[in-house]
Amino acid sequence: MHTGDLATIDVEGYCNIVGRIKDMVIRGDENVYPREIEEFLYRHPKIQDVQVIGVPDPRYGEELCAWVCLHDGEIATAEEIRAFCQGQIAHYKVPRYVKFVDGFPMTVTGKIQKFLMRQADDRRAGPQPAGDRVMTRIASVTTHMISVSRPQPVWTAHEHSKAWNVILTEVRTDDGLVGYGEIHGTPMPRICEWVGRFGEIIRGMDALAHIAVWEKLFALTSPRHGGIDGRDGLPPPIPRGERAPVMAAIAGIDIALWDIKGKAAGLPVYRLLGGENRPIFTYATGGYYRPEASHADYGEELARFIDLGYRAVKLKTGAGTVAEEAKRIGEVRRAIGKEPSLMLDMNAAYDLPDCIEFAGAVEPHRIFWLEEPLHWCLQPADFARLAAATPIPLAHGERELTRFTVRDFIVEGGIRYVQFDATRAAGFTEALRIAQLAEQHGVMLAPHTAPELHGHLALASPRCVFGVESHGGPETDPLAFGLFHELPVLRDGHLHLGSQPGFGLEVDWTFVDRHRLRA
Repeated sequence: MHTGDLATIDVEGYCNIVGRIKDMVIRGDENVYPREIEEFLYRHPKIQDVQVIGVPDPRYGEELCAWVCLHDGEIATAEEIRAFCQGQIAHYKVPRYVKFVDGFPMTVTGKIQKFLMRQADDRRAGPQPAGDRVMTRIASVTTHMISVSRPQPVWTAHEHSKAWNVILTEVRTDDGLVGYGEIHGTPMPRICEWVGRFGEIIRGMDALAHIAVWEKLFALTSPRHGGIDGRDGLPPPIPRGERAPVMAAIAGIDIALWDIKGKAAGLPVYRLLGGENRPIFTYATGGYYRPEASHADYGEELARFIDLGYRAVKLKTGAGTVAEEAKRIGEVRRAIGKEPSLMLDMNAAYDLPDCIEFAGAVEPHRIFWLEEPLHWCLQPADFARLAAATPIPLAHGERELTRFTVRDFIVEGGIRYVQFDATRAAGFTEALRIAQLAEQHGVMLAPHTAPELHGHLALASPRCVFGVESHGGPETDPLAFGLFHELPVLRDGHLHLGSQPGFGLEVDWTFVDRHRLRA
């Protein structure tokens, strides 16, 4: 007799029913039994009943969705349910989707009809027809400050660093979607304060209307009619000295909203933008100044990137004299060989005359670009003079806050690579605008850091993108490689994005809790 039940037999010969064969979920290469997850979730004190099903997923074939009935008077969030599972069951058994319901579809005899649940929830893993979703409203915005200590302090030409840091932003909607963004900026507590304030301002707005949210927050940075006395119901204009942390806060919220947009549509962000998945050229950055390190040490460090498959590397420079730096760069070039591209990140080290001298000294080493070559106070006119004095292309943009200053460096400054960083300022929405500017003026886009996010921008702008930036591997960038369960694959010097909805990043909350900074 065939019953369709799934069972295990223990060493004493007893049979244990673990589920129905038609209910089994095949996630990637894993066979997952919903009953096992249901039995675990029954331990949650707020859960009265739960049923787990599989829903279609473009990458894994199926993903897990939990329909949850709470005890009377209880309130919970999807993230709370997933956090309850983290570290207690295998990560692939943690439900990707959590839906709160009052009951389940049943037959007249009380048997749960999971096939109807699967039909109702197909939309969570796939594109929805127009009009199928009611407005997705922003319910809450929170932040998580994360810091991983470096084994030894390092320097750029300008700044000291003792740790890898990031602010993870988390935006929730009233219908259970959660989006995540990243912020790379300081001071971290101040940025988090602004994210919290902005979260109150945008609460209840349409989470898919990213431009409306962006414009509302950006308007706070300038004087406006009715702003002083609050007649428009918003805070007064933000002080000038707060602009950098404010633009960083906008960035984190905006990136999280793009993540939500993709999840709502069941598409990766690059497909929302019309991009086609393909390998993305990626270079690795290293050579941060370390006490007692020799020129040969830096050469060996960047040569290890070549061994990992990268075909382009970037060296931190600018802390020494022109002669000292030229010698150090020559040592690195010999270590990596003639073929790989070598970029120089100067962190605004020189004034114009010294930088022209520097460019002439390093030109024999076949330098691909000079990044942030001039002091912070120098403007597009100074960059244009430098561009006219050297055949080495100029790269710039990571410290700019908006498209308007980037525009001037493109149009007037002679730069050939734009390095705007959506995680530092203004977010993905502004990065898209800058990509359009770059294409219109024949300039290449080379976004600064965060390849797991900027890779989507690269796929959406194939005509004007050079590539994205990595910092090597887990040993040289443990924060980037530890924050998420599964990162896009770096192979043979190229980034390979997946097909999961949104940015496709699943936060490792155990890692977050281990490295969380308290305000």
